[in-house]
Amino acid sequence: MKDAYIILGGHALAFLILGIVFLAMYSRRAKKFNVWSLTTGEIIKKDITINISIGSLINKDSKGSKLPDRAPTVSYQVGDVSYEYTSKIQQSPGLPPGKIVEVFYNPDNPQEAIINTFVQRGSIFKLLGSIFIGICAIFVLIITGLFLLN
Repeated sequence: MKDAYIILGGHALAFLILGIVFLAMYSRRAKKFNVWSLTTGEIIKKDITINISIGSLINKDSKGSKLPDRAPTVSYQVGDVSYEYTSKIQQSPGLPPGKIVEVFYNPDNPQEAIINTFVQRGSIFKLLGSIFIGICAIFVLIITGLFLLN
């Protein structure tokens, strides 16, 4: 029975550590939202994507320029100056060119920005961290139940 406690406890600890790491990653990114300014911007096409299919050749329809980039680029304005920011976070499906989005930018360095979407602002880290902490709690409940039964 002691082995079961060790195995379950090890799993609980692993999920706890993963949860803390993901929540710390989100927290680090989220701190910027409290001090950065908010503006609007437009997703623009940065990468050249070529999409060739038999249907597009027959219909002579070029959809390559309409496909979104995996790492979105946003064009936004602060005062009278225009900026472009390409995210380091890739997402699929990408944000379509022409979409209007909110942009957080650093008032001290407006070239530093974050697109205000679920994926781009790092909320996926918060979700994963919460799930891992929840799984850890389930392991702790199982361990507690086994302990009380003995």
